[in-house]
Amino acid sequence: MTSRAIYGYKKSAEDKHIWLIDEPAADVVKLIFSLYLGGYGISKIAHTLESKQILSPTAYFGRIKDDNTAKVNPYLWSPQTVVMILSKPEYCGDTVNFRTEKLSYKSKKIIFHDPKDYKVFRNTHEAIIDRDTFESVQERLAQRKRVAKIEEIPLFSGYLVCADCGCKMYSMRTRANTNNSYVCSGYRKAIKSCTSHYIREDTLTALVLTEIQSLVEDYKANPKAFVKKMQKKFQSDSMANTKQAQKRLSEITERIANIEVYIQRLFED
Repeated sequence: MTSRAIYGYKKSAEDKHIWLIDEPAADVVKLIFSLYLGGYGISKIAHTLESKQILSPTAYFGRIKDDNTAKVNPYLWSPQTVVMILSKPEYCGDTVNFRTEKLSYKSKKIIFHDPKDYKVFRNTHEAIIDRDTFESVQERLAQRKRVAKIEEIPLFSGYLVCADCGCKMYSMRTRANTNNSYVCSGYRKAIKSCTSHYIREDTLTALVLTEIQSLVEDYKANPKAFVKKMQKKFQSDSMANTKQAQKRLSEITERIANIEVYIQRLFED
């Protein structure tokens, strides 16, 4: 009982309920397990697959949409995809059902079940990974260190975006936990194709403090000119925000009108 075969398998042409090994993808799955047991980290495996120009599962299956990262770089692997492959018992030959459910066909909300509630049927198809190797990988995954949650919100959290790709930059603590750094989520999470770069919080604090001190000096030198300059800037920002809000309002109004048409058509149908 599955809607589609996972990466590494394909459905039999004679019987859609039978999974067959898809050799090219299965070789990649074996490589991922081998690299992980060989000491590679999750991110390093993702970068290794990209450097070898191995198509990501999305690109391999041809499920590329206009807004999909695979359209720009089909060889871009995310760390989440690597972890997902390493965690699937299906590669041992098992079928796993009831991971998720929906309340009804009217709802798009997906309810994720606890792993203890999964229904696992062993040896339903040919295995790509032997069970001992899979168990060894699960033990190592369970030992991955989780950094304790930051109780105090970082100073610039939620305010920074990457100048190269426009993705948000999030706080990442060092091992010594002495200073925060802000890294590009586009690169770290493989959301977009970007380079590895970061900025330290103390460096950013010094830059912001210098800018504030410069503004204070401008005010002291000529308070009236400073106030006029700030008023002009605020008016400009306000006009830009107003235009953006008006554009958004017109889009929402048009969407509401379209929905009313759809409802009328559904009612008539």
